[in-house]
Amino acid sequence: MADPVIPLFSTSSSLKQGGIFTIEKAGAAAESGRVRGPVSLCDLAKEEKLTKLHLVASNFADFMMGYKNLAKVGCDMAFGLKLVICEDIATKDEPSFKTESKVVIFMKNDKAYHALINLYTKAATDGFYYVPRLDWKTLKYMWSDDLILGLPFYSSFLAKNTMTFATIAPELPTKPLVLRETGQEMPFDDILGEACDRYVAANGCESQAVKSIYYKNRVDAKAWQVWRCILERTVFDNPGVEHLCSREFCYQSFKELPQ
Repeated sequence: MADPVIPLFSTSSSLKQGGIFTIEKAGAAAESGRVRGPVSLCDLAKEEKLTKLHLVASNFADFMMGYKNLAKVGCDMAFGLKLVICEDIATKDEPSFKTESKVVIFMKNDKAYHALINLYTKAATDGFYYVPRLDWKTLKYMWSDDLILGLPFYSSFLAKNTMTFATIAPELPTKPLVLRETGQEMPFDDILGEACDRYVAANGCESQAVKSIYYKNRVDAKAWQVWRCILERTVFDNPGVEHLCSREFCYQSFKELPQ
């Protein structure tokens, strides 16, 4: 039997890296009389009787609210911080963009919170260039064994090296967890999946089947796509934005996966 697929949720606070969920308390929309609008992950957790929810975000905006509001509906929150990693945070110019890739850093335990906050603070201050950034050297120096290093399927150095002319060869602080997306129906998923499998076999690390979720149902895909176009300052008819060719980044699609 295959390992269970873990859904990775994202809220609108992550902007270009996020979904159209909120983390407001369960029932807030009904209390305000709001009929239409974004779905709260707390309402979803209550409706689906979830006991654990993985939230991946590019900042800490929803951390405390998510922890408290999900706890009220009997759901634990597992938090992962998605960070941009470049070659050198001291280099702040256009060519440095070509050295960027992303990681997702998860917390193993309560002590990990301080280590993760320290990493984000460094990225948002000394490393900031349009977005918070770290470099591999700093990540390794500040690393804590209370953290888990995840390599996101579509934006890690593996993906960049496979799909572009990038030659990113980082010295990682620990063996990573390769996050292998499932059921997204993107054109190059097979190619990226093979690259992940080769890396896992060559480096003796583990992989985890995941599914990034940005909206609740397939019918919500267009709303998310339009929102992404607004953030990217582009047009819906010709967006030039990644991941807009699939309607599978949703909880409805996750529920249809064999578990």
